[in-house]
Amino acid sequence: MKIAFFTDTYFPNVDGVVFAMESYRKEFEKKGHEVYIFCPGTKEDKKRNTNPRVFYYMASEFKPYPDYKLAIFPFSSITKVRKLKIDIIHCHALATMGLAGYLASKTLKIPCVATYHTQVSEATHYISKGKTFNKLTKSAVWKYCKWYYNLFDAVTTPSEYMGKILKKYNVNSQVFPNGINTKRFQYLESSKTKRKLGLEKYKIAFHVGRLVKEKNIDLIIDSAKSVEKEIPNIKFVFAGDGPARNYYEKRIKEKKVEHLFLFLGMIDQKELPKLYSMADVYIFPSRFDTQGLVAIEAMSCGLPIIGIKNSAVENTIDEGKNGYIFNNNIPSFIFAIKKALKFKTPLQYSMNTAKKYSKEKMAEKMLNLYKSLIKK
Repeated sequence: MKIAFFTDTYFPNVDGVVFAMESYRKEFEKKGHEVYIFCPGTKEDKKRNTNPRVFYYMASEFKPYPDYKLAIFPFSSITKVRKLKIDIIHCHALATMGLAGYLASKTLKIPCVATYHTQVSEATHYISKGKTFNKLTKSAVWKYCKWYYNLFDAVTTPSEYMGKILKKYNVNSQVFPNGINTKRFQYLESSKTKRKLGLEKYKIAFHVGRLVKEKNIDLIIDSAKSVEKEIPNIKFVFAGDGPARNYYEKRIKEKKVEHLFLFLGMIDQKELPKLYSMADVYIFPSRFDTQGLVAIEAMSCGLPIIGIKNSAVENTIDEGKNGYIFNNNIPSFIFAIKKALKFKTPLQYSMNTAKKYSKEKMAEKMLNLYKSLIKK
């Protein structure tokens, strides 16, 4: 099978969408399928690219969010799709590359799947200021999403939480979770890592991800002083970077809780299983994420999870067995973290939960969808 991924984000960007696509690509190729990636990029991206199955289309920087680019004229990709004799197109995007993928599918009569990866409606603050204008922008985004996703032969989304939201806006979808490498994400001896970071004496509450305002990290910062009164040896450790890092560091100073936080910045992905393993609990305060792969990775390493109510991880948390759910307020957050810290790690129930999301199982499920659409 020849599969084309159309996406608005790809390397050198490092985000959840890229990780999800790469996981699928590797599993599909192991099974003998060919995966071609159509994405936006710069001249430098094109020069650096050594993969003959990756095609970069010239793009301009999206000024409100510089890490992302918009392909200027990606519709020439139709010629490439025709030449490659692609069997199915999978759009992991909803901007210009996504539209190019859809146009290619209709022009060449190829089945086309779209995945709703990102809650763009919750990131409108990058382009609109003020409550009224922001509300209007959100409404416009959802009108576009309804029109766009209803064009496709099938729509997938990675969690039941997102499936319910899409249904609310009259978009029918199927839940196809993204998979993780359960062989890589396992509990590891991490005393050296802990010692190297000077964290031997602490209970570690861990978080991985891009530092952006929509991730609700403010709740952790606002709760920190109160958490310290209940758990004096607590330390909040963050891995990852992003445009809001300075904002969060400033807020931490204002709250006078610098001693409770450690920012590791961008890390080598090979080190991530050790970082999960050294922690005592994983914190997921975001309603923005459509799945929360990092929380499942943490579970795979034996961590209990505390996740915010009405979020993508709510369906993976079995309260009292692999974690707790908290409301978006300080007392509820403190209660959840205290309860979760009573678990002994590694936690077998968390590991068993994560096994359901193995990349092999998830890839096979997606391939079955492709086959059914091609057959139709």
